[in-house]
Amino acid sequence: MTTDNYSKMLPDMYDKASDSNISKLLQIYAEDIETLRAIAEKVETYRDIDQAVGKTLDYAGNNINQQRGKTSDEIYRVLIKAKETRIRCSGTTDDIIESLARALDCSYDQIQIYSDIDEGGVEPEALILKGLPLDSLNKVAMSATQFTQLVQKVVPSEVRVSSVILDGTFSFASGSVVETSPQGFANTAMTTGGTLGGVFTPENDYILPI
Repeated sequence: MTTDNYSKMLPDMYDKASDSNISKLLQIYAEDIETLRAIAEKVETYRDIDQAVGKTLDYAGNNINQQRGKTSDEIYRVLIKAKETRIRCSGTTDDIIESLARALDCSYDQIQIYSDIDEGGVEPEALILKGLPLDSLNKVAMSATQFTQLVQKVVPSEVRVSSVILDGTFSFASGSVVETSPQGFANTAMTTGGTLGGVFTPENDYILPI
């Protein structure tokens, strides 16, 4: 808020000109108030998990008993979000997808879960994850091993994650007709087309503290 805005709050009996003594006095206080306002807004921003860093992010994790371990801020945010949604997760497929989608900041339709039986397996209590958001994993530098560990923690304890398929969505046409589906070749603007598989795996891969 500027000095003029503070001056407008004064009764009309005061001289509200910018060069008046009262305006000069208000200017001194206005600068201090604006500094305090900026600090307060910054503190409020840091309460947002997506923007909090360092020790402030540690406080958010400690509130739900999620330890940081050796994780970076990016992966730690994923663990915090996953645990927050896991606390109220009932174990249904939709809840599992919601937990992972919120943790990785991606849309629900990017995560597909199938039972092992549906995919030709023999385990009734095993799940297979497909169509995963590789961009989201690479963005936070989470390895395939770490993501598999996270998924196993999100699903009910009696359920086993039999496989996590980190393939892309790209596919060739099945015949002589040019593939026109979203899984085919990209257009010149690179706004459509299937994606290739692959996820970043750091040299010093480590187990997540979950």
